[in-house]
Amino acid sequence: MIERLSALPDGTRAEADLAIIGGGAAGIALALALRGSGLSVLLAESGGAPDQPSLDSLNEVTLAGHPFPGAREGRARRLGGATTLWAGQSLPLDPIDFEARDWVPHSGWPIAHAELARHYPAAERLLRLEGMRYDAAAWAHLREAPPPFDPALLRPQVSWLAKHRDFGAMYRAALAADPATRVLLEATATRIRPPAGEEGRYAVELACLAGRRAELRAPRVVLCCGGLDTPRLLLASGLGNHLVGRFLQDHPTATVGEVEGADFARLAQWFRPFYRREGRLFPKIALAEAAQRAERVLNVTSELVFTAPEDSPFASARAFYGAFRGGETRAALRRAAGLAMGGREMLGYAWTRLVKRRLPAAAGARITLWAHIEQTPDPDSRLTLDPVEKDALGMPRARLDWRLNELDRRSFELFAELVGREFARLGLGRLRPAPWLREAGWRAEVQDFFHHIGTARMGASPAEGVVDRHLEVFGCPGLYVASSAVFPTGGASNPTLTILALTLRLAERLRGR
Repeated sequence: MIERLSALPDGTRAEADLAIIGGGAAGIALALALRGSGLSVLLAESGGAPDQPSLDSLNEVTLAGHPFPGAREGRARRLGGATTLWAGQSLPLDPIDFEARDWVPHSGWPIAHAELARHYPAAERLLRLEGMRYDAAAWAHLREAPPPFDPALLRPQVSWLAKHRDFGAMYRAALAADPATRVLLEATATRIRPPAGEEGRYAVELACLAGRRAELRAPRVVLCCGGLDTPRLLLASGLGNHLVGRFLQDHPTATVGEVEGADFARLAQWFRPFYRREGRLFPKIALAEAAQRAERVLNVTSELVFTAPEDSPFASARAFYGAFRGGETRAALRRAAGLAMGGREMLGYAWTRLVKRRLPAAAGARITLWAHIEQTPDPDSRLTLDPVEKDALGMPRARLDWRLNELDRRSFELFAELVGREFARLGLGRLRPAPWLREAGWRAEVQDFFHHIGTARMGASPAEGVVDRHLEVFGCPGLYVASSAVFPTGGASNPTLTILALTLRLAERLRGR
């Protein structure tokens, strides 16, 4: 059953065996995994249906540190959450990401990679990507030889971009059909009160912009509301410990170099996306584990970006498609002239896309290296509550102080150096490192990647984390967190696949209890 809080009587009280706060990838995956468990589940989602008014004003934050546009642009208050925005890129974490590394402060997960790895196949199935393969196995699946990098320095990597990625659209009908699951839209959690007396139930206060208020009571509550709203809700409720909101991380991203004198044909063959029935496969370049250890730097992954010349038929085709989809008829017609002039080239692009099933690249394209790094965990990089500003529901706004440090810069620099060395050895061209890599103002060139990580980190004890290895908040029995907020470190991989794996691991425990 799916309802809207704005359509219920003010002051409604609802009961369930389990409350899920947030209807994004984690919240929907958890509700689906608990079907048939005998538990009654109520999922409260802040947003409404896609055709209802936006609630993005609730995402406004106060910035106190480095710019962090993903706080607004990377969040969506609707059923499906950020899966309604993302490109579907899926990649598991690496074994080294779980280790306590003496050169990465505050690193180390209280669970091993192998413990989570067994849940990745089920997470892939939720994305309708059966039998995903990565690295060398992916190249074998594509029947292509990978670039022959020195394995002590770099490794060819392949991520998958799912065709089906909006969990709201994919699973709305399944949620509505389950008699034990109730979904309440337009229901923003504003405060959680811990159990009082012997009844042992948390009380979750819910509100909507229409003015309706409600209370949800359950003995177990799982916060699935992302890396920013999770600590914000815990802080507003006075729950959790001194680490709530600290260790705010993302995947710092920047262009670290440009390829000059490129062997265009080989670079395009190795690094343009492949199209297959399952979805797109995206070739990447990652930093080898051995190089991370030897150079004492963070994990890094990257892709080559092929930017077509403005006057090329390929650029005209992209602009035509964008204008056509956007309903800009005149702009589309202007671009159509450019397409007509480049008929032979366009036939070549069509052959590459439709027959070879590759994303074409325009001859003469500018080739740059775009890198995403694991971020150094820093307790002073944090989210707190704004002491003055509140949102339309009366909740204090989140105040973000996102900080980058020297190990982050050094990891970018070292990676560009190694890619340049390997490109020269293989005759692929000269990588000219970006000048900012060695400049004092380097932080201005780095942006966030809309991945909100670490603000309710997992730890072996309350001195190390907000939640334990089972994702239960220390000192709050029955209160759990399922999101990238629990990642102690973020690796260099997109987080959604790992969020799903952690959520399915939690579902297994909740079903057992």
